[in-house]
Amino acid sequence: RMFTDKGYVFTNRNSLKVLGFGGARLWSFMNAKTTQDTIVWLLRNARPCDEVKVAFYTYDLLTVSEALIEAKRGGSDVYVCGNYVSCIGAQCRDQLARSVVLQRAGIKFYLVAGTDIQQEYKEIGKKVRPGKGILHMKTALVGDWLVLGSTNFTTSSRSNHELSVLLWLDADSKRHYHKLYGKLMAAGEPLTDDIIAIAEADAERKREEKEEEKKRKAQSRSSASSSKH
Repeated sequence: RMFTDKGYVFTNRNSLKVLGFGGARLWSFMNAKTTQDTIVWLLRNARPCDEVKVAFYTYDLLTVSEALIEAKRGGSDVYVCGNYVSCIGAQCRDQLARSVVLQRAGIKFYLVAGTDIQQEYKEIGKKVRPGKGILHMKTALVGDWLVLGSTNFTTSSRSNHELSVLLWLDADSKRHYHKLYGKLMAAGEPLTDDIIAIAEADAERKREEKEEEKKRKAQSRSSASSSKH
């Protein structure tokens, strides 16, 4: 009632979209380690009838990879949406390799970017370079259970102060989440063999460039040292 009593406008473009049905039950507040371990546990205990829909920004945890593949082999339909740039770039070590393993295991994997950043800056009278936002969600739906919060699917996140929640969803809430996730997939594109080949070639090129840079620096230091004697 607080929103209606205080005159909240529900019809604006970015206003709350209130779920006028059922709802969810909050089961737990979780730190980073508990969040990741709970996701793995849910995946490993998924039933064949459970749909699995995961979204992440950065990702390198082997335990999550193994659990996703285990759920897929157990008969669950498994979908993954990953942030476009961090999945195919070098931002997060092992993310490309982990993503490729999931795609080749038959998991439906989508690369998703955000929307045009120039439009948002234009609305406040500023200019910015061309580009898009990111997929920053960290969620995992396994059957009726939804984990969402701030925790990335990475080893480094286990050392962070993070907060996530575990929710049980009723049928209506779950249908609403599936609808939102469908829009997320539609905004992205499937991770294909062609995209993988380009990303792997780019990663190898960058690795070779780093090695060459190391050699140049070593030669420069050696030359500088020799000139002193």
